[in-house]
Amino acid sequence: MSRRSQRLQEAGYYSEEGSPTVEYKEVLCRVFRRRTGKGQDHELREPVHDHKWMGDHELIRDHKWIGDRKLMDDQQSVDNHGDAGRKIERGTSRKIGQKELCCFFILIPLAVGTAQVCFTMNAYWDELQTLRPRVMLLPPNTPNFALESQGARVLHHWTTQTYWSQQNTDGIWNSIFSRCFLKNQRRVIQGRSVLHPGDCWAFEGERGHMVISLSHPVAITQVTLGHITKSQSIIGNTPSAPMEFEVYGMRITGVRGTFLGKMVYDQDGPAYQTFELPNPSKEVFRHVRLQVLNNWGEVDYTTVYNFRVNGELKVDQDI
Repeated sequence: MSRRSQRLQEAGYYSEEGSPTVEYKEVLCRVFRRRTGKGQDHELREPVHDHKWMGDHELIRDHKWIGDRKLMDDQQSVDNHGDAGRKIERGTSRKIGQKELCCFFILIPLAVGTAQVCFTMNAYWDELQTLRPRVMLLPPNTPNFALESQGARVLHHWTTQTYWSQQNTDGIWNSIFSRCFLKNQRRVIQGRSVLHPGDCWAFEGERGHMVISLSHPVAITQVTLGHITKSQSIIGNTPSAPMEFEVYGMRITGVRGTFLGKMVYDQDGPAYQTFELPNPSKEVFRHVRLQVLNNWGEVDYTTVYNFRVNGELKVDQDI
């Protein structure tokens, strides 16, 4: 339907007679609204595609207006989205920073606690290493049938004489007192758990023996020989400690007895060293003989601090 356009009339597109020189068909355009950042609404029309030629000037101007308007709205939309993206990025970075800070404050006490536990464990380990030599000084916790308080005794007449240095034998009275009243063979069977330097039995030279009457008839399975360690010695060495020794089981005194084995005492080892008999016997013995063959270098005397006998008790069997 043709009609007169006020805009075209003002633009001078009508003839003098008033008849229009351009006709076009009006087509409805879809209109939608977009919200801007300032809270204002702008209407945007899509370009008219279904139209007749309205003149080059009018068509270019309409397309230019619609294109510029759409470009402005698109740019504003992009700006709005960019602002929103930057806000999201700032919020996300803020949240990430808070999480990292919380983790930092949680990890600090854990690290300090772990370091303290490690330090304490190292201190306990050092203390344990310090106490280990003292524990090794203790005798084994097994029945000892060569214990004086339990009834065992040293047979002095069948035992090597005690060694006395020249400074202890000056004068006849000192010699008599030392030999008659201070015989120290008994120290070997008194069962002391801690050994002290000098509290021992010494015999002259490298070879010597001791005969012990056991507290009960026993089938001997192992023996324990005790001596102070190098760390306890004032010279840092124990040359008077026994090295090779033999053990004999005896049913009666005055005989050599049954050979039970030959063993070696290690001066670099613990104070108490227990030995399984190399030649065990099921025979029951009433006495035991300790025969020391040599020591670790001392030519004047040899010292024995403790001797223990372990085995199976035979009460009903007659000796």
